Amino acid sequence: MRDFTHKMYHQLCRAIHDAGYQTIALGDYFATDDHSQPRMMLRHDVDRDPQLALEMAQIEHEHKLQSTYLFRVIDTVFKPDIINKIAELGMEIAYHYECLDKAKGDYEKAFEIIVVDSLAYVIRQYGHPTHDYYVAIFNIQDPAIPTLVNTIEHPNWVSDIKVVNNIAYVSYYRNGIGIYDVSNADSINLLGYYFRRHNGRSIDVRFPYIYKASTYVGIEIIDVSDPANPFSAHKIDIIS
Repeated sequence: MRDFTHKMYHQLCRAIHDAGYQTIALGDYFATDDHSQPRMMLRHDVDRDPQLALEMAQIEHEHKLQSTYLFRVIDTVFKPDIINKIAELGMEIAYHYECLDKAKGDYEKAFEIIVVDSLAYVIRQYGHPTHDYYVAIFNIQDPAIPTLVNTIEHPNWVSDIKVVNNIAYVSYYRNGIGIYDVSNADSINLLGYYFRRHNGRSIDVRFPYIYKASTYVGIEIIDVSDPANPFSAHKIDIIS
């Protein structure tokens, strides 16, 4: 019978300590060539309950153990105050990488993380069944502890994003392209919207044009010289 109670975790941590194992963070393990001593690596994927992760870290700290906590980058899990408390207990904090899973095995999409200056724009592409599709913007001045600054939310899949001169061009799978002023990441403004109900894919920006790949259209060239009034300048049919 499985037992995931705090009492049982106390017993497990005590057994690890009493057996003489040195627990080591994942980063420290891979940073050293000395593996002569018996060591154990403990890692936790924080998928749903950051408060429970903090309680587990407190138990580990009580038994003089160290472990690694990998946090998902979603609102219900990525809690900087809890993350800092766990780090203060001597635990290693890491990013729960799930981009490849969310991109359904597409490596190009998995690496669709745009970094501009000290801000990282991270696409949450596949939100079904919760439908929480968005672009998350993180301040990464301290890469060890990225801070969520803001999100660009939308009821449809985000398929691509490009950021040029403080303007974010966000391609949505079935609803066109949103054009946002991100010069102040704390207060993002929608400048304009190019609406099309066909399956939009990747985009490239060569101002004043956006080149958008679409499943049923081919390549569409969109004039965004006036962000408030974008319009289709040309289409290249590569489907038929």
